[in-house]
Amino acid sequence: MLAETLGKNKMKSQKCKEILEGSGRSLLDPRKFLAPGRINLIGEHVDYVGGKVLPAAIGCYIEVEILPHSENVWEFYSVNGSFGFQLPCENLKNPRKEFPEWTLYPLGVIAEFQKKGYSIPGMRFQVYGNIPQGAGLSSSAAYEMAIGFGINEILGFGLDRIELALVGQAAEKNFAGTNCGIMDQFAIAMGKKNHCISLDTNTLDFQYIAFDLENFEFSLINSNVKHKLNDGQYNLRRQECEEAVFVFRKKYPDLLNLYSASSQETDWPDLPLQIKRRVRHVTSERERTLAFASALASKNFTNAGKLLTQTHWSLSQEFEVSCPETDYLVEKSLELGVSGARMMGGGFGGCVLVLASKGVAKEVFNRIAPDYFNQFRTECSFLPIEIVDGVKENNPS
Repeated sequence: MLAETLGKNKMKSQKCKEILEGSGRSLLDPRKFLAPGRINLIGEHVDYVGGKVLPAAIGCYIEVEILPHSENVWEFYSVNGSFGFQLPCENLKNPRKEFPEWTLYPLGVIAEFQKKGYSIPGMRFQVYGNIPQGAGLSSSAAYEMAIGFGINEILGFGLDRIELALVGQAAEKNFAGTNCGIMDQFAIAMGKKNHCISLDTNTLDFQYIAFDLENFEFSLINSNVKHKLNDGQYNLRRQECEEAVFVFRKKYPDLLNLYSASSQETDWPDLPLQIKRRVRHVTSERERTLAFASALASKNFTNAGKLLTQTHWSLSQEFEVSCPETDYLVEKSLELGVSGARMMGGGFGGCVLVLASKGVAKEVFNRIAPDYFNQFRTECSFLPIEIVDGVKENNPS
């Protein structure tokens, strides 16, 4: 059945033969694909309003082993949870209530491939991951990219990495129900070891920036408060940003997006106060991102840290996506000597990104952890950061 599908898809048989001969594998061999998590240094909640972001892929992963299925079904098995789900291969148009939430991400990817005219035969997808879920490190986007990259490689669709990132973004929006920007999937698809990515999310123009922090380092403190981006609040923030653009365009019809709006509040007379807060975050984050890139280039890590902290309080007070636990971790980390700290990701929990001299962040964490537990009856955890390459096949050594 897999071979028959290969003949039907948009791939010449000679290309398929070359892929198989070059890899030394047969169509029946199981293959494993690794997709990393991601951090974003700065430019938070602006990737869906045309903003600039500075993400990087990090060394924690979703691994998917893919092999053909003897029946015409798609079967998913979670190694972490020891549970599975299968359904007959069909034309996927909309998510259904009987689909478990964790399968919406790969099924969304399959649905997006189908929209492009590709047929996906029966396959078994065995999934394992060590990306902390709900930590703001994009475990869902990593899942999408591992599935998408793997199917693309096995069936020889020929989509490039940026096209696959767009497939993943569409899957998250149309199947999982989160109206996300492109940053997460892009960073996971295009990550480069020891580099972050300066990405214009409006044009998808990007450049790699060497990650050279000298005696400083970034680390993560996980609040272990799990957020869910598809619970409505994330989509609400995007809706509020779209409302602002709608109002602005009555006066400025040529406005490209919210990220390009004026930062002068005298130009916002018709906006409700809550929407003004959202705009204040977006326009001030634009200025902080430019200043942060300049600080990194000049190795002014003190100023870079201050900008990170400013971003946190903008996210907390203007965009209102923080929570007491992440606010606490930021405040205490700064009191104990880190250069900068901010909540990271969609918000409502997850990780705090910390910039500090080497070794300082771990010492600060060791001092914070007992008080954090006493305050919130939840343990926080420390995660060092390694900057790695993007999604790839996990070839056997």
